[in-house]
Amino acid sequence: MASGRKGFSCTRQRSRRNPAAPAPFSADRQARQLLPEARLFLDNPGRGNYPTAANGSQEAGPSVRRRCWSGAQRPGCVQSPRRSLLISMARCRRRSGREEDLASSPVKSGPKTGFRCSVQRFGLVGAGRSVTLKMTSKLLWVSVILAALTLSITFSLPPNQQKVLLVSFDGFRWDYLYRVPTPHFHYVMKYGVHVKQVTNIFITKTYPNHYTLVTGLFAENHGIVANDMFDPILNKSFSLDHMNIYDSEFWDEATPIWITNQRAGHSSGAAMWPGSDVKIHKTFPTHYLPYNESVSFEDRVAKIIEWFTSKEPINLGLLYWEDPDDMGHHLGPDSPLMGPVISDIDNKLGYLIEMLKKAKLWNTLNLIITSDHGMTQCSEERVIELDRYVDKDLYTLIDQSPVAAILPKEGKFDAVYEALAHAHPNLTVYKKEEIPERWHYKYNIRIPPIIAVADKGWYILQNKSENFLLGNHGYDNALAEMHPIFLAHGPAFRKNFTKAAMNSTDLYPLLCHLLNITAMPHNGSFRNVQDLLSSTTAGATPYIQSTTPLHGGVHPREPEQKESHAYFIGISLGSIIVIVFFIISIKHLVRSQIHALPDMQAEIVQPLLQA
Repeated sequence: MASGRKGFSCTRQRSRRNPAAPAPFSADRQARQLLPEARLFLDNPGRGNYPTAANGSQEAGPSVRRRCWSGAQRPGCVQSPRRSLLISMARCRRRSGREEDLASSPVKSGPKTGFRCSVQRFGLVGAGRSVTLKMTSKLLWVSVILAALTLSITFSLPPNQQKVLLVSFDGFRWDYLYRVPTPHFHYVMKYGVHVKQVTNIFITKTYPNHYTLVTGLFAENHGIVANDMFDPILNKSFSLDHMNIYDSEFWDEATPIWITNQRAGHSSGAAMWPGSDVKIHKTFPTHYLPYNESVSFEDRVAKIIEWFTSKEPINLGLLYWEDPDDMGHHLGPDSPLMGPVISDIDNKLGYLIEMLKKAKLWNTLNLIITSDHGMTQCSEERVIELDRYVDKDLYTLIDQSPVAAILPKEGKFDAVYEALAHAHPNLTVYKKEEIPERWHYKYNIRIPPIIAVADKGWYILQNKSENFLLGNHGYDNALAEMHPIFLAHGPAFRKNFTKAAMNSTDLYPLLCHLLNITAMPHNGSFRNVQDLLSSTTAGATPYIQSTTPLHGGVHPREPEQKESHAYFIGISLGSIIVIVFFIISIKHLVRSQIHALPDMQAEIVQPLLQA
């Protein structure tokens, strides 16, 4: 076989190099030359070389000779392989009704020539088919492996990793955007999204709302119920005024997003974000700056940019700035002097945008700009002095304006409550169990037995010797003056889109969706903010929400996002491509084997023809 193939190949090469060279070996040509001789054997048994009789004589009778020429396997008949092949070829041609002389027909190639009949009789076509089937089987296994690899790679490919930078300008009220020209804020609004009304949580203070932004929980569930609070079980106090805020036991009731992000194998960076410099669940952010109000905004931005562009970059950054809250307290939000403060914040945003563009992050990073609360104007003419209504020796004032957290001393609950319940027309006093459900502010041990809530613009003091501020927050979260801002820009968000309303708890599931991480239990709704996303991002692999029940028996909302179809469409298209490739490969292989069959048959039969 090997020698036949080599001779055949060499002959073909000589033919291409020299047109005058002899034609290559052709099975059909051999058949045309041998078929007349085979007919002669059948029609004229007396001619030619007679078969040998059993006794070695060539004088066997005509009947014996005919039976021998006819190919019958009789004792005394000895046939050479060449003669057997010739007789079989002639018989096959007669049975198929094709008696024409191949010597006079044009040369044909392929399986429909007369030579196919002789090869088929001797099982040579079966041999070719066996070779083809073996090769087809190998190709089948290769295609199956290829399909499995393709699908496994497709399923294992991580979704496009989004980078997110969350920025909070403390106390930036929603309508500050229109108080003075704010071109950089409006630039983000034009090329991104803007939510007109953001309902934050009660109480509308800094630490409770900043922890809500990164946990998606109401204050009663994440445990940071005020800027100043007392835990009777821990017998410890938490106070922003005294910076007594670093005890992790106050923070461990919830898991902020930087920890969840890092548990998913990513890196986070926080520049002064409230709570980020506390070791919560024994974990800090991958990178963080301990709080220091003397650190400039520009230095904080520089650190964020450094973390996003390092060799091991973060995918989540958090940036905090104290203004306009500080100036809003001292000046009051209605003061004309707040105009320059707002303009300065706009310039700081412009600086951040410039640095992001310089670092080539502007078009690849999702920037979210928000705040924790708004601010309302107060007046010294609207002050409620508690000492005028109740003896201060009967209670401890944990937190004051505009929500006074009152802890009665043992046995003095009724006396304190009765003294304050109808003390002032602009003061509403609640027992803990009577606090309105819409505030989600009763199911936590740190919420005191009695709270007294002032109306908008009214200020609570124990007495007038205490400090008074012209601007304040912490009031009912239904008040428009308490509402913060929300703007976003980046590849995940729509362009020039304005939404009517959302809740601050909705930010957390949105962040989890962008980061493609499993969300912890929360009180937000992804569906409520899904329309902020571009069409390509909204259908990405949705986040998965944990089902662990929340503190106080309150359960999180069920995941509400629509199931993504784009991912499964991609898988289906990939599968179809693999199947089409498989079919085309099989078809191509079969065709190539059919065209090569005459050459294969010739190689197999050539030794018989030469016998």
